[in-house]
Amino acid sequence: FLHFKEAKNVIKSKGLDYNGCSVLVAFSKNTEFTIENLVIIQPIKNLGGSSISTWKYGLQYLNLREEIPEEVLSDILIQAISLYMSIGGRIKQLQFKESENKIVSKFLIEFFSFEKVDEWLMCLGFEKTLMRVEEKLNFEENKSPALINIYGRLLHENKNFEKAIENYIKAVSPDSSRNEIFRNLGAAYMSLGQHQMAFASLQQAINIDQQDFYSYLKLGMLYEQLALNFGKYKDALSHSISCYNFFLEKSKIEDTDILIRLGNLQFRSLDLENAIISYERALQMDSHLVSCWHNLANCHVKMGNNEKAISSLERTLQLSPSLSSARYLLASMKWQNGSKIQIEEKDKLAHFRDLFDFYAPSYDDHMRNSLLYTGPRLLRSIVRKATNATFSDFDEYTQKSYNYDVLNYLNSSLTILDLGCGTGLCGSWFKDYSNRMVGVDISQTMIDMATKKGCYDKLVQDDMTHYLYSEAKNYYDLVVAGESLQYIGDLYQVFKEVFRVLKQNGFFSLVVPMSTKNESFELNSEGTYAFGLKYMENLATNVGFQIYYIQSISSRIDKGVPLPGILAVFKKTQK
Repeated sequence: FLHFKEAKNVIKSKGLDYNGCSVLVAFSKNTEFTIENLVIIQPIKNLGGSSISTWKYGLQYLNLREEIPEEVLSDILIQAISLYMSIGGRIKQLQFKESENKIVSKFLIEFFSFEKVDEWLMCLGFEKTLMRVEEKLNFEENKSPALINIYGRLLHENKNFEKAIENYIKAVSPDSSRNEIFRNLGAAYMSLGQHQMAFASLQQAINIDQQDFYSYLKLGMLYEQLALNFGKYKDALSHSISCYNFFLEKSKIEDTDILIRLGNLQFRSLDLENAIISYERALQMDSHLVSCWHNLANCHVKMGNNEKAISSLERTLQLSPSLSSARYLLASMKWQNGSKIQIEEKDKLAHFRDLFDFYAPSYDDHMRNSLLYTGPRLLRSIVRKATNATFSDFDEYTQKSYNYDVLNYLNSSLTILDLGCGTGLCGSWFKDYSNRMVGVDISQTMIDMATKKGCYDKLVQDDMTHYLYSEAKNYYDLVVAGESLQYIGDLYQVFKEVFRVLKQNGFFSLVVPMSTKNESFELNSEGTYAFGLKYMENLATNVGFQIYYIQSISSRIDKGVPLPGILAVFKKTQK
């Protein structure tokens, strides 16, 4: 029923193009595999974009020798459409020229409720197609596994995953050698979040056919899901990259969606050179991909390729002038080049919200393992020292309420505000000190990650300055900011509001990058700020803080070398 090499030779002899052919089903009545009938389903050139998920597919039928019975042709078409839908094709993407064959046209109309649009037959009503296939299945006594698989795929597309799985299992039961049905089964389990069953099904598909690159594609998506949503980051990330590379190499399909997915994973793993290659391959297929230009710019920024970064950002904004994140990053880079253009606050907020929404799944791993970040530990240590040194300054009533023991004061007694809490790295280090801890971050995805740690009594998605305006006066014992103030710029309003919300004798503890060039603060090409030691000292005293501790330190590395930073604790001694 299927003899791919011989069928390709027949197609070639007819002067047809079989390169990029997605599905090919050949029918022969004899043991010599003399090909008599062919069904080909392949993308229609220049129609439907640059990705498998958006392509339009044309169905072709070739009768090479003699007419075959209508029921045999129906079987061939069902096999072809089953295979087509098993590589991710959707019934609404499939088209057939009505004039090419009346029997095929009749089959598509009766079996799948196709309708005519100009010269094409296509599916215009998904629900009608689903009902029609269900009717055909109920009518048939000997149900074809291919038809059951089609029904499963339609249910899958309709997000009825449980019923889709039931039908895939029915379809594979008579013939366990059909790798494409195991592939569909894996995809359905993945949609339900049943990762072990998904992995087992996809592995079975690959065991049947080790060159089944579509199963490797689905496996790559499974690993990506595990990496980004379920905390199994490092190993799953590398496996996903390998699977996507295998798909692209073996399929010879330059699918822009897959190339961008691959580039994003390479970017997350700091494999910037290969990320650039992946993004550029996608742009060769479609030069209008806004997110791809934007991501390419971020790679060049990270690598210090400023001219290429600016060029990519300008192209991004040609395609999408309202993209705030690109506007802010371009303004930052041009500021570095001496063009003192206006930086809009809303663009800055949008940039960092988008950045941390993207980074959230890999943030902890990146900070701890790639940047060797020690900020939370340093903050806890210096807060402990500051509290030890100043406990005796508390009034008699306060000291007595803690049995004159500073540890009793620290343990589960402080009301703490974590500014720019991110995924909760600081919160984890201060949880045992807190009676109540509030975390604020601009990124909802970061907030979602922090929620899983269980450190906070309250989490708020907001800009930290805006949130501080809403808080009550003299409420917190401690405000911490671990590597979050560099996204603000001028810190006067933040310091002023922190001073207001702190109780008397409360502490403001922070870690920020230090500027080695500027005594005030400076904007760098990545859009973040660094601060001079004098600036931080003057700002704290001008607002009313007493400086308990301020020193230059390094809390992380950057590009393999320690990044200069400032660790400080300021105390509110006046009301």
